[in-house]
Amino acid sequence: MVAGTGQANGLTPGQAADQATGQASAEAAGANGTDARVPDAASQAVAAAVADSPGEAREALSTGEARVDNVTVRHASGKRLRINFDLTNPDPKKQLTGQAVLSVLAADGRILPLKVDPDTIRFQISRFKKMVTTAPLPEGMAPADVQTLVVELETEGRIIYREQYPVPAPEK
Repeated sequence: MVAGTGQANGLTPGQAADQATGQASAEAAGANGTDARVPDAASQAVAAAVADSPGEAREALSTGEARVDNVTVRHASGKRLRINFDLTNPDPKKQLTGQAVLSVLAADGRILPLKVDPDTIRFQISRFKKMVTTAPLPEGMAPADVQTLVVELETEGRIIYREQYPVPAPEK
């Protein structure tokens, strides 16, 4: 080993990294010679198409551009949900404009959008807004079938926040 350089066989650090990456790629290649770590073009196209489309339950997401706190959801009269949450803009120097996209996850795994008054889900804030809305349950859905509320925040055509919240059982 050459003192002070970390070189073991005369390779520069960049060459050693390239060689190690080449070995890792060769090890990851499948029996047919394709790299098992890289999805094919069709898989990449499907993933890109659904990556940030609203109304789809996926992992939680937060870009840090907004904060959602104190989410409450409860069943209201007439097969409706009452939804409240606090929306905070962590960067008061920049105005945050967009809308909330709300959907429910049913007991059978279906994800159904909620139809809410657009004026109650739009936001344009510098610091804080209390979001309050009600929404009828999707057609044909019984109150007992609602398992989870999915809250997404969309701004400039992209999702900046996504989280799921449990919906308590309706009161009897």
